[in-house]
Amino acid sequence: MDLHDTNDAATLSVLSIPAGARVLDLGGAGGPAVAGALADRGCTVSVVTADERAAQALRRHCAATVVADLDTVDLTDVFAGSSFDAVLAIGLLQHMRSPLGLLRRAAAALPPSGRLVATVPNVAHGAVRLELLRGRFRPPGHDALGRDPLHVFDASSALDLFGEAGLTLVERLKVTRLLHETEAKLDLSSFPREVLSEIEADPESTVYELVLVASSAPPVHTGSRPAGTTLAERLQARTEELAAAAAAAEGRACGLEELVAALNQRIDELARQAERGAELEEAVAAAREQRRHLELDVAVKDAFIAELRQRVDTLEAEAAVTWKRFDEDKHNANVAIAEARSALVEVQESLEAQTEESERLRARAAELDLLHHRLAARANRFLHRVPFVHGALKGAIARLASRRGVKQ
Repeated sequence: MDLHDTNDAATLSVLSIPAGARVLDLGGAGGPAVAGALADRGCTVSVVTADERAAQALRRHCAATVVADLDTVDLTDVFAGSSFDAVLAIGLLQHMRSPLGLLRRAAAALPPSGRLVATVPNVAHGAVRLELLRGRFRPPGHDALGRDPLHVFDASSALDLFGEAGLTLVERLKVTRLLHETEAKLDLSSFPREVLSEIEADPESTVYELVLVASSAPPVHTGSRPAGTTLAERLQARTEELAAAAAAAEGRACGLEELVAALNQRIDELARQAERGAELEEAVAAAREQRRHLELDVAVKDAFIAELRQRVDTLEAEAAVTWKRFDEDKHNANVAIAEARSALVEVQESLEAQTEESERLRARAAELDLLHHRLAARANRFLHRVPFVHGALKGAIARLASRRGVKQ
């Protein structure tokens, strides 16, 4: 298994699982190659499959193998007392009677920090569309026995299925195949050019398989991040660019090798004709010099290809470091959010208490104002009824005023 081939669903699935993880492989469709690659990365693999022969082939790579019906098996019951860091489901969901039920049971076997990695073929690939135009429908995702899938998915329906199962999408990776690179073996020249152009204009038409990485934990909104711009997706896009450049360089190198072979043949012919004179000898010398330059050009191209592969390895290492930092920052942010929420609750409780005290004081002031007005009204009514009291009060007030004037 070539872990440098990032346009392969099994490779992307293995690389999406951290080294040293405890992995539960559902179905074992990746076979000994995937189980062996995980074991080489220090992972402990347990597998559940309905195929006894597949279980036997996987036993030497796995810590535990269980033969059971994946549509009904209770994972938490079968692996009671065991915990997993990741659940792997390669090419499985389309063959389940209830893929939703399987996803829910797989999510229940994971801690919030765990990961579920699943691959599903894309029914929206351009080759499937072109076959439909010919009146045929070949559902993608046949199993090892050649059986048709029970379900088909495009990107939207796969994401809806994961959301309904309570899973939060972490990464969406893809495996691409051009229209002529699938098992359909289409004759593209038999289709109108405008039809091919419309299909090729849709980016989803080259997505052959989806690799979805999800978590059972609820999403954490730490800011707006545009969909489809995760580090792993950008790394895969960059890897595809480098792979295309490497393929172009290799193609050029093959062309140069063919040219070198042709020149060698020409040199041999000139050597056999050397007896014909000095002109032929000069032609042979010129051809040999051209051959030397071409060999140097091939060597340069080989060095360029090696450099591209080294860059891919460096990008993968940087991606691992970046994800580690991201996880640490996310943890710190969660702690800060929890502290802020606690402080906000205390402030809200204090404000509610102050609000209740203010309302009580306002009500008391209103009662005192009402009492004051009632007493004033009663005093006025009393004074008007007893005029001599009114006059006596006025006289007392005048005497008090005159006394104050004298004292001053």
